[in-house]
Amino acid sequence: MSTYLLFGGTGNVGRRVVARLTWAGAAVRATSRHPRTAGLPAGVEVVTPDLDAPGALDGVGAAFLMWPFHSAEPARPLAGALKRHARGVVFMTGGDARPGVAPERQPTAVARWHAALEHLIERSGIEWTILSPSTFMANPPPAVSTAVLGITGAPATPLSAWAAEHAADFGGEPR
Repeated sequence: MSTYLLFGGTGNVGRRVVARLTWAGAAVRATSRHPRTAGLPAGVEVVTPDLDAPGALDGVGAAFLMWPFHSAEPARPLAGALKRHARGVVFMTGGDARPGVAPERQPTAVARWHAALEHLIERSGIEWTILSPSTFMANPPPAVSTAVLGITGAPATPLSAWAAEHAADFGGEPR
């Protein structure tokens, strides 16, 4: 059985992807900057996101990638490593990158590095899927919910609760 490697396995979306994969009986390796306190389900291998560590990609069949850096440059060795080990990658990009627009022509710095990483993945030769959500990822400060309560007299459903509900939509079923 191949292993699913998840970058961002302890985030809003990553936790749900991990949960769905483990529920389906898949082998899961999730990255965390703090493996001891990751709080992921039993049986999930939690590792630091150091792909240079011996065996980091052993047995990996597919990867789910959330990119924490403000540059696509560190992804070049990652794309090559994934191509050597995995059959596919799912990349959850940002919503501001415009499809079909070259990275250098994107409207913002964030869009430029998202688009650069998308292009890098698309040209890597590995099977890929790119998800480009936006609104559900937003986490407004508590003051927003407080303001809604003050204006309407009723508690607001925090956007973070809505986000958690809809983030599950990206978990999917393993193939």
